[in-house]
Amino acid sequence: MISTRTAELKEEFAKGKLDLILTTESETAKGGEKLASYLLKWFCQRGNTQIWKKRPLPLAYEQRCIFRKHATDSLDAKNIPWDLAFVTASYVDCIPYISAGLAIVAVLQGTEPEDWQVIPASAGLPKLSEFMIYLYITDGPESLLAHHLASIARDAFLY
Repeated sequence: MISTRTAELKEEFAKGKLDLILTTESETAKGGEKLASYLLKWFCQRGNTQIWKKRPLPLAYEQRCIFRKHATDSLDAKNIPWDLAFVTASYVDCIPYISAGLAIVAVLQGTEPEDWQVIPASAGLPKLSEFMIYLYITDGPESLLAHHLASIARDAFLY
């Protein structure tokens, strides 16, 4: 099992190095099976009602996070100044920074830690895109295990 960014997973899948991948994508994926859709939402430390008022708006992101570009582009479109207050190689490192009330982030609703809250629409931050979870699976005689895992993944997204 490998956990990495969608672009890398799709590249390895195309080379035939992976039998099954789950991806997070903002557009309809050719060749993939859509399992779920989630809204990208702005989040901050629970109980913090001031952080989203700061300008420039402090953001925390993993260096290559696919949500980062969507978030910054949407802020630019609304002329909201922002600053990458914290950039790291791993999303996990962003969690305590945001939980400490030092920055905000846009992530898929339902994936946030318990000590975060959705920033209310009344804060004036731009509405963000929907992202989909896609399943890609190889065909062929040696993909029996991949098909079994795909069935488990489908069931997991039904709930």
